Amino acid sequence: MVNDREICCGSDSNVNVYSLEQGKIVKTLTGHSALLRHLILLENLDTLLSSSDDWSVRMWSLAQAACLRTFRGHKHSANYIMLFQHDVFLTVSDDSTITFWNLNNDDELLSLTGHSSWVISATILKNGQLVTTGADKTIRFWQES
Repeated sequence: MVNDREICCGSDSNVNVYSLEQGKIVKTLTGHSALLRHLILLENLDTLLSSSDDWSVRMWSLAQAACLRTFRGHKHSANYIMLFQHDVFLTVSDDSTITFWNLNNDDELLSLTGHSSWVISATILKNGQLVTTGADKTIRFWQES
């Protein structure tokens, strides 16, 4: 949900913004070249992140209906996106990695390895610890070193 009047969803490789009042698509964000995997809306409610089977994450301005930035670095599908800190988000991928990115530029900050197959999801526990799940049937608990 973008606001009380609009909702975003993926359709193939596009992000569609639907007007709840009009009952139709009012904006289409194009740029990915393969199926979308995940969308998250940032706290400002105007910026959206989308991950895709094209191995990238894109940052979108909903007001401008434009791609602001493309994050590249995965060697396979980017499955899931999660805001980690104010200026940092992470992605999990079919390339078995968890990658941290700077929202303010397209810098890859850190890539974690440890799963032997694709990574499905991630969460942060109340104590701040990162937990990931993988297709290798494991749950990994990550600690800062």
